[in-house]
Amino acid sequence: MPPPRQCSEAGLSSAALAVPAPDSKAGLKIDYVAKRLGAALAPLGYKRKGRMLALAAGVGDAAHWKIVQVQAGKWNDGPRGEFYVNLSVQYPALMRLAAQRPGQAWLLEHISQPDEAAGQARARLGQLMSALPPEHPCARPCRVDEWKLSPHVDMGPLADGVVRGMLEVGLPWLEEHGSLRGLADQEASLLTVDVDMRIAAAVLLGDFARAQQVLVERQGRFTNNGAAYLEMMRPWLAGLGLDVSVLPATAAPLRISAWEQKREAELRAEETAQAQEAATLRAAAQQAPLAPRVLADAWIAELRAAWRSDPKPLADLPSGPEVASRDAAGREAVLLGLLDRLVDDEQAQPTTNVHDRPGGGLDLDLHVKQLVEALLPTLPAVGEATALAVLQRMTALVDRWSHELVTGSYAWGFAPLVKWLAGPAGAPHLAALQPAMAAWLQAYAQFAVRRFERESAWLAAELAKPLDPTDPLYEVLQESREQQAEIAAKTPPPSEEELRRRIAAYPEQQMAASDKRAVATLRQALRRQAATGRLQLAWEDDDWGTTAQQAWESADPALRTALTPALQDWLEGIDTQPTRAWLKALDARIAAVPAALAPAWRGWLLQQLAAFEAHSGRSEWATTGARPGVGARLGASSENLLLGLLWWAWRDAAVEPAALQAALERVDSGAWARLPEVGARAPSVGGVVLRMLAGLGGDALESVRRRGAERGAPKQLKQAVERALKQPAQR
Repeated sequence: MPPPRQCSEAGLSSAALAVPAPDSKAGLKIDYVAKRLGAALAPLGYKRKGRMLALAAGVGDAAHWKIVQVQAGKWNDGPRGEFYVNLSVQYPALMRLAAQRPGQAWLLEHISQPDEAAGQARARLGQLMSALPPEHPCARPCRVDEWKLSPHVDMGPLADGVVRGMLEVGLPWLEEHGSLRGLADQEASLLTVDVDMRIAAAVLLGDFARAQQVLVERQGRFTNNGAAYLEMMRPWLAGLGLDVSVLPATAAPLRISAWEQKREAELRAEETAQAQEAATLRAAAQQAPLAPRVLADAWIAELRAAWRSDPKPLADLPSGPEVASRDAAGREAVLLGLLDRLVDDEQAQPTTNVHDRPGGGLDLDLHVKQLVEALLPTLPAVGEATALAVLQRMTALVDRWSHELVTGSYAWGFAPLVKWLAGPAGAPHLAALQPAMAAWLQAYAQFAVRRFERESAWLAAELAKPLDPTDPLYEVLQESREQQAEIAAKTPPPSEEELRRRIAAYPEQQMAASDKRAVATLRQALRRQAATGRLQLAWEDDDWGTTAQQAWESADPALRTALTPALQDWLEGIDTQPTRAWLKALDARIAAVPAALAPAWRGWLLQQLAAFEAHSGRSEWATTGARPGVGARLGASSENLLLGLLWWAWRDAAVEPAALQAALERVDSGAWARLPEVGARAPSVGGVVLRMLAGLGGDALESVRRRGAERGAPKQLKQAVERALKQPAQR
């Protein structure tokens, strides 16, 4: 690169552009920078389109675009964020050559328009400015490639600096790479111009000597990326007219770092130790059958020794056939032995810090889960004592929770155990299991509150520490604290007492999806009638559920008796696209309603559908999301019952089309209502209703089209409209 010129004041100011206010959105600030760059580069022939500026130059094979792209940061929020200024030079002729490689024909679709990402030479202006000598007036104080945005950053001087850097540093870089010779003779980082494009540039110039020289000097680029890459590039290079005999016949083996070698040695040592432990435990089996706990320990050790071969636990591990051959009581005892191993490990090394892995290591939990998942299918039935013992051990493990990025989970097999206990295996013992399930849920709620208190105390202690200005993350941490303070001032958070109440009431919000569903399964099991296994008919206390529950309780007792079985079935879950078998069964239920009750039932049904439109707009947040079943948010039971009523109204031929359309439009209005900080109130319900309205045709169909064309319609609504128009429901 030629030496940077001294900064000039030319093009630095643009009085016609209003400087964004400090609290303006980050996007407006970035647009301002792009406009400032556009004003400065326009006299040179650059044309701006949004945040991209491009200049067409050169002729023939040397034709190219010089591109400047202002790129927003991924995590921008409100007035804060960051942006990058990307520089790129794009040669269509080089793209045509590159497209001759296997699987690269798609490049031909991008040669007619400037595209920063498709350039053959690329750099970031911030990096170029950071590499300048400290005394240079355009040098940046930190070796970073982004510009930060916040309410404390004056956008006028910031944009001045970007424009100055572009004129004095960015333009020379673009000029340097604005010739095929500049690319062919490039010796800088491969991140700027890759080897294949240096070779291709030399070929276009007819300089095959230079192309061959680059191939010889940089052949590691082709041999160090695996056999597949070498075999793809060899014929392409030969097709360019190069002598590929300089390349080795096979690719170089992938290099293993010292850390990887150390880690591999540690894994092998651990696997050897586990295999020895398993052999020692199994040696006792020659004299007498192993005790269930000893057999469980041996099985665990065998899996930990062989896990990389992905063995089938019951078939491939030495203890597997013995476990499988034991009677049901024996297999139940092994199951308890697996859980006891975790309980003992937890007692020996409690999980007290949620930032740490569970005591004994996460691998133990994952291996126990794998064995539990293999064992449970062999126990289609279970004794009551064993089922209670499993729940007791699950309660003992309630603190053994694995923290993930945002949520967390029980890695030791919580979800499959719940599915097993709440399914056919545990059904005969439901009455006995319900108190134990309730005890687990209570223990889990207490754990969630304890975790919140530990996290809050830890966070408060961290925030109380003064920041170190020499810390590389100082600006990031300072900005984070300022942002938290601004959010708290704008929307004061609930008190800690209120947060504890919310967390205790809905602790599963901190769970990963599979475990959250398992907690919901336990709650559902508590609502089942022990004698029949059927769910008690009840709506949640959300806005619509409260109204519907009151209406149900005041309905004719004869009507409630006749319809309760159908509504109880709906509580088990309804798909937004039911199967034909389900719809056929629904048709049979509709036909079976006594004639004397049918008119009252249809009136009640349409009344409840219409009532869904009204809501408080309220939602209750605690940590990761709004709690279902509170305020305007539908609970699971309420949503299933609402879907059931919708499908009944849709399939009941005695419901007049006009009355049906009126009810559907009110449900549509309520479902797509926007809740603050939540979004659409009930998008799943809204999608079903749009399909039904589209299926009615006429004015109803047109209303769906209008919904998708509304100004400012959310993307989620537009996608639902598109699906409804493609797949309308058939009545």
